Parts: sequence; structure tokens; C-alpha cells
Amino acid sequence: MTQSWLRDFLDYLKRNEGFTDVYLPVDTAENFAKTLKDVYLADPSNPAKLDVAFNSDNTKVVAIRFLIQVGASTLFLTTIYKFISL
Repeated sequence: MTQSWLRDFLDYLKRNEGFTDVYLPVDTAENFAKTLKDVYLADPSNPAKLDVAFNSDNTKVVAIRFLIQVGASTLFLTTIYKFISL
């Protein structure tokens, strides 16, 4: 099974959708980057912190790292495409 910080982050967003006391905006590139950095990657022990790089003012994701294994599922590759298309 391939582990992906993006898949985990999207799952985190989905799990918190219905809560009125949780605000996780990802409607723009800037909001996506802010929520990712300030909320999801805020825990210093989160290993995904090493897989995402932000620009100097932390408003955009400028580099990402994924481990892609031979035979990766179409769903995983579709998720990556959707992320890159933001």
C-alpha cells in the first residue's frame, strides 16, 4: 500500500467537513497552502513536513515529494493530477 500525505490530508479535510467549529479553507491555492501548513503540518513530528515545500511567504506549495511504486493505482495518480491542477 502506498502512503501519501496528500491522500491523508484530503481524508483529514473530509473527516472534518461537517464540524461548524473547524474551518479548513482550501478553495484557493493560498488557502490550500495555509491550511496545509498551519493546520495539517503544524505538528512538528508529522513526517509529511519533509514532503512539502512552500514559497518564502508560505502562500503557495512550490515542491512536493511522493513515493510512487511500480504498479501504483489509477486512483492515486488521479489524486496527484487533481492536486497539480489546483
